[in-house]
Amino acid sequence: MLLGVLAVALGFGWLIAERPGSQPEPKGRAEATATATPTATASKPEPAGSPEATPTSTGSEPEGSAKPTDEAAITGTVAAKSAAMLDVETGKWLFAQNADKPLPPASMTKLMTETLILEDISSGRMKWDDKVEIGHYAANVVGSGMGLTKGQRVTVKTLFRGMAVHSANDATVALAEYAAGDERKFVERMNAKAKKIGLSKRTRFANATGLSSADLTAFSAAASEGETVMTAKDVAKLAKYMVQHVPDILDFTRESEAKGYGTKTALRNSNEMLPGQRFATAGNEGLKTGYTAAAGYCFTGSFRLNGHRYITVVMGTATLEARFEETRALLALGLGEEKRAE
Repeated sequence: MLLGVLAVALGFGWLIAERPGSQPEPKGRAEATATATPTATASKPEPAGSPEATPTSTGSEPEGSAKPTDEAAITGTVAAKSAAMLDVETGKWLFAQNADKPLPPASMTKLMTETLILEDISSGRMKWDDKVEIGHYAANVVGSGMGLTKGQRVTVKTLFRGMAVHSANDATVALAEYAAGDERKFVERMNAKAKKIGLSKRTRFANATGLSSADLTAFSAAASEGETVMTAKDVAKLAKYMVQHVPDILDFTRESEAKGYGTKTALRNSNEMLPGQRFATAGNEGLKTGYTAAAGYCFTGSFRLNGHRYITVVMGTATLEARFEETRALLALGLGEEKRAE
């Protein structure tokens, strides 16, 4: 794929600030342990009645300034199941590939969890220094975590940093339970928010973390009915909403590591496009990685370049490295299209 866009990418070589020599992250470290081998296909909207999703949200006008237009410039392909690139200020889609197809987003689900927690902080429903008692479900949930134990009391801010920086599932569950009483009620809030900000009917949230339901059935407190699915365009719209309405998220997603507990004393950011990382790329501000066996390797990025902010989304790449390599390819394609349109 990268060879396919080499001519375009050379024109944007200044984007890349790679630091070679870093140690690769273990494959499958994120939410589950398996691999996916997706193939890229041409952009084609998924019918609303697709059996892949049984959404509960309904579309409406997004909260925010520029509404993303339906037109998208497709000038190549990205080696991912789906991909999208959005200009936040203009609302213009610079790239879309299978971007209306509902797919498992893995931990990119946490973008909605983060949105609701930040809005609860802003409204005064909770405070950063509130102490949250860790329950059985949070302490034992699978996947990446902070090393929390049942009965431990941890501040909202520490938990939020663990979720935003390290994609910690234990912190995510603890925050969802604290915010709504239990995860099922929190999921209701997630889907209501999706409807309010104008995400499509194809997107449906089933739990707060993005884990597969099979990973959660052992926990009576878990929201384990059905699977979370999102379209690449909806992920981009959600990220756009975040940087416009809860911009404090970027203060966390720019951080290189978070505090852990027990044997996990320092938890590094899983986003390797930040400065000093293997795939360091100019202008990157975060936002969220994701991986499960069903989802493959995913990444949603926010990039500030030439006075514009862009949101990129790749879903279902084949390897941990590919989600960042294909994001670079996506940036080259999208920025090249924008330059041609000037």
